[in-house]
Amino acid sequence: MAQGSVYKSVFKNAAYIFFIKLFPAIALFAVTIVYSRALPREDYGDYQGVWVKLLLLGTLAYAGMPVTIITYAANVIKELARTVLKKYLWAYLGWLVVWMAVIAYLLKAELSLAWVLSAGLLGMYVVHAVQEALLMAAKHMRGVMVTNLLYAIYFLAIHVTALEDYNLERLLYYLLAGMVVRAVVLGALVYLIYKKVEPMAVPEGQASKAKNLWLHLGFYDLLQNVFRFGDKFILSVLLTSGLYAVYYNGAQEIPFLPYLLGAVSSSVLVQLAGKRDGGEVAPYRLMYASGKLLSCIVFPLFFFLFFYSEEIFVVVFTEKYLPSVPIFMMTLLVLPLRAYNYTTLLQHMHRGGLINKGAIMDLVLALALMYPMYQLMGLPGIALGFVVSTYLQVAYYLHHTARLSGTRWTSLLPLKNWGLKLLVFGLGIYLLHSLTRGMENMTLAVVAGGVGTAVAGMVALYLEVRGRRQV
Repeated sequence: MAQGSVYKSVFKNAAYIFFIKLFPAIALFAVTIVYSRALPREDYGDYQGVWVKLLLLGTLAYAGMPVTIITYAANVIKELARTVLKKYLWAYLGWLVVWMAVIAYLLKAELSLAWVLSAGLLGMYVVHAVQEALLMAAKHMRGVMVTNLLYAIYFLAIHVTALEDYNLERLLYYLLAGMVVRAVVLGALVYLIYKKVEPMAVPEGQASKAKNLWLHLGFYDLLQNVFRFGDKFILSVLLTSGLYAVYYNGAQEIPFLPYLLGAVSSSVLVQLAGKRDGGEVAPYRLMYASGKLLSCIVFPLFFFLFFYSEEIFVVVFTEKYLPSVPIFMMTLLVLPLRAYNYTTLLQHMHRGGLINKGAIMDLVLALALMYPMYQLMGLPGIALGFVVSTYLQVAYYLHHTARLSGTRWTSLLPLKNWGLKLLVFGLGIYLLHSLTRGMENMTLAVVAGGVGTAVAGMVALYLEVRGRRQV
């Protein structure tokens, strides 16, 4: 297949995967804003506590299965299911039951939620993650996208309705019912699609490699979530409620961006897994191209959020959270790195050990920097410490990816392309902010800045896609 066709396929799959993740994320983001304003702080804290536990324990429960599945083509997955998974099926189910019992115990003790409700939520969370990965690996994106869109609408409608007479347990039961229906629909799709797939015999030793990759990626996925919430957990113990609220709002992740990055990396992995589709293009060239595409979104978003951070916080959180702005600006400094997924090629090469070493290094450095950076800069210093550790982790991954690919690390990244975009986007959005800053209506200023940024990003993306078609 010609390079242009391969890049087009990667872009198409990435778009599908992004929208698969986007619809539920939009619904959750909308609920977060509405519930933070409408509910008493205690009720809102209980609600978010359920989701934090579900995310962390769900990551443990699915044990790296989804991210491992997406590494292989559908015919290989079917064969591995008959060998590796069949051998460890009962052990995996036992592992899942353990974490269902753990979350049931925690939520029963803290919120008096029914055991069957808590265990069911975790079980459906894991089932959905695996089903979604299976369908993406089979390149059957449309069915997952439509199902997730319908579930997102249901999710949002149930939450809005629940505000009339709010009861957490009743709300969660309705959500569990929706998750069960979604699982049935996706389960039927998985059965119909994989029924037609012919298993492909894997080379000797491939099953053992798959098992090792599964273990490594499960551990890495867990480390990623610990890194995301570790600082918030520690500071929730050490800080007063008021200071913690300031830090928590300032250290928030950018909504939806992780789904975009995950969509592109998953799409590249799907392409690399199918030798017929991607075998003629060097793996690092696909990541090089994806880095150009992602930078059209990530770079303008970075400058918009950085220059408009004060206005955004006033509009979204009101002026009482202005002290969060310096923390937010420090957190944003990691955003330009998101134009490239530095573990995708290592995952493709089955170097899960290196991925985990980098993740452990990142987490240890970030935690070690928390106290000295706090002494130096206060709460913004804690956020900056996590940024510094991430840059060092990226250097580690680039070094090993270049070594294993037999190329220079400078060849992995489109540095000239990025440098030009950083200069153009940075200068352009700075000037745009200077023009809109004098507006009396701060909401209008943010909207104007957002529209201008979006147009600039779309123009850059159009130029990159047009350039790829000509390859």
